[in-house]
Amino acid sequence: MAQEMSPQKEEAQNQPKRRFKMMAQKSKSKPKPKPNYDRKAKHPDYVQFRCNVNAFNSIITDVKDKLNERQKKLLKNTPFWNLFEVFYNRRIDMNNMNKSDLDLVQLLKKFDPDTKSLKFGTEAFKITGNAVTQILGLPNEGKSVKLVNDRYTSTFRIRHFGEKGKPSKNLVEAELLKTISLANQPKKEKAKAEQKKEAEEEEEEDVDYDKEVVSIILIHLCMTFLFANASSTLHWKVFEHCVNLDTLSSYSWASAVSAYMNESLVAKAKAKAKKGGEGSIGAVCKWNETVLISQHKHKQKLQCSFCIICTA
Repeated sequence: MAQEMSPQKEEAQNQPKRRFKMMAQKSKSKPKPKPNYDRKAKHPDYVQFRCNVNAFNSIITDVKDKLNERQKKLLKNTPFWNLFEVFYNRRIDMNNMNKSDLDLVQLLKKFDPDTKSLKFGTEAFKITGNAVTQILGLPNEGKSVKLVNDRYTSTFRIRHFGEKGKPSKNLVEAELLKTISLANQPKKEKAKAEQKKEAEEEEEEDVDYDKEVVSIILIHLCMTFLFANASSTLHWKVFEHCVNLDTLSSYSWASAVSAYMNESLVAKAKAKAKKGGEGSIGAVCKWNETVLISQHKHKQKLQCSFCIICTA
């Protein structure tokens, strides 16, 4: 005889059974292998461009309309104005600044570190200060720029970049925008900002923000173009010269740039030779270190305005 179910049990039986959805486990994707930069750098035809002309062109394009008349006048009084004006007036077609790694490698293999010249058959050509003057418009007269004592401490450095280390390109760009904004504030707002800053930092120095805008622009120019290095920083001595605008024109900057190029090329050539190479420079070169013998005259696609022409 079948037992009668209680109303509660009968109700429970009539209710639809709960379904539990099993979540499919995601298969762990294998991480993408990281590029082997060390292996790439050891390739005999590897070229690393230290110079970043696009970065300087971009920041000048962004800030050119924000510069006041005094800042422009201060820039015109610097020895770098001839070069700066090319970017400021957009006289460069960045789309036509093409680089050819293979051509550069073949050219750099002709560099002789002992004579600091490029040898083509029986002829030898050197990167001279006069060549830099002709191409970049930098002055080739004045005192020599000696890149010694890579240290610099000043209120300018502390105020903008602190004391930890050399500033990066991104930090310089951010500080440039801040300083332009501060320099262009109305007088009342600027006075309040200066009073607040003095109270916080106990600083008594009278800050000329127009001059500091110009100094930061020159620091960026030297960092990304004229004195570029593998770490994308700037030698403190060049940094110091950019801050001291009053004495900047007393130095031969064309000679400083050509010397920096030659020293970098020699150092890399000797390092390559020690590793068992043939003394060629296939690892690192800078856009402003690269020597092109008027190639843009013969090839329309190479319309670069900054080819360093070698002279005998």
